[in-house]
Amino acid sequence: MKRKIAILTTLWFSVLLIIVDIAVYNLFIQTATDNERDSLQTKTEVFIGNKSITDLLNESPSYFQTHLPNYDMVRLLDGHGEILKQIGNDKDLLKIEPQSVETVKSEVLKDNGKQFLMLRIPVDSSNKIVGTVEIVERLDALEENRTILISILMLVTIGAIFLSVLSSRYLSKMLIKPISTMSQTMEAVERSLQFSKLPDLPNSSDELGVMSATFNRMMQRLEDSFHRHRQFISDASHELKTPITIIESYARMLIRWGMNNPSTREEAIEAIYGEAVRMKELAHQLLDLASLDDHQQLKLEQVDLKQLCKMTVGSISGIYSREIRVFIPQDLSVVVDLMKMKQILHILLDNALKYSSEPIEIIAEKDEEDGGVVIRVKDKGIGIPDHELEQVFERFYRIDEARNRKTGGIGLGLSIAKRIVQLHNGTIHINSEENVGTEVIVYLPPTTIPGKE
Repeated sequence: MKRKIAILTTLWFSVLLIIVDIAVYNLFIQTATDNERDSLQTKTEVFIGNKSITDLLNESPSYFQTHLPNYDMVRLLDGHGEILKQIGNDKDLLKIEPQSVETVKSEVLKDNGKQFLMLRIPVDSSNKIVGTVEIVERLDALEENRTILISILMLVTIGAIFLSVLSSRYLSKMLIKPISTMSQTMEAVERSLQFSKLPDLPNSSDELGVMSATFNRMMQRLEDSFHRHRQFISDASHELKTPITIIESYARMLIRWGMNNPSTREEAIEAIYGEAVRMKELAHQLLDLASLDDHQQLKLEQVDLKQLCKMTVGSISGIYSREIRVFIPQDLSVVVDLMKMKQILHILLDNALKYSSEPIEIIAEKDEEDGGVVIRVKDKGIGIPDHELEQVFERFYRIDEARNRKTGGIGLGLSIAKRIVQLHNGTIHINSEENVGTEVIVYLPPTTIPGKE
């Protein structure tokens, strides 16, 4: 690829340079020829002055030499184009057909590799054309300058092409370096399964910088995904290990002594059933967490928040037989994923119900600053120690292992709730005081449904 870039760059530059050389050469020749013609015309007009054709015929050769020192041929024609006088030694030039003109005309002639400028100027008398002066002058200075110009253009072109080759190789090496580094990094990742990133480029705003930044973001996402899946497997294995061990122990006990002992058999069956239910709940929550980690798309819709909370409270109240108070304005609505929002409310209410005995409150209001919605779930339960408030959102974290085992807690609920809130671009945090109560605050920013204003 470096070779292709170098070759194509050099060829393109060479073609452009040759085009420029041709344009410069033609412009120089045209300008130099125009200057020679203007100079010859000025000298000829001085030579003619106010003289008539008859006066010019009577002038001596020295007069011609004085005013036209470099001429190769001079001819005086009458009004009909007939030659009256002809001076010159070049037989080829003398063979040129005479031509009477009414305006000044010029042309460049070539003879034996040499260039000549021929100028025809009319001679008038009493506003009547009475003759023509034809002068031919060799363009020796133009030939010399043209030879010098060609030499200079060739040297400059060869030097520029040489520099272009060097710069193209350097440029291609500089352009390909990030791509080569990326390929090497990907090969290293493939071999070692250790995620690596590209070094930051000095100019991160160009295409290579954007590509490098995109690659690094991709590597970061892959690394995060890889670690999440490893953590998921590790956490799932750890959490499943305990109930499986309990089930295995009670099953062994049932096989050995429980067949003929009703109390042992009943204890073993209840324990096995309880752990099986817990494993089922754990499997469901692990699947929920895995799907959220995979950046699941939300199905946003306009939801009446008060109606949603009442419907959620109705489904929970029947199980716990507890009072849950809802304080939400009648017309408060929010754009959310309905099923995900129900899941958040279930998780927060379930925690509040497990660790408190007083009535629970759900309060929602519109944020006055930006129009978002703030939802609060408050209980008057046992509370959470200050030093553990930041850890309660970690997966499988339990404040009290014995208490959570007793209440059936797994330690995934708040992690799931936090991830759902993050998918809605919101925030969640907890205010709590031991033996006083806990308040979970969820903030959801103003959102519109895609495709609608």
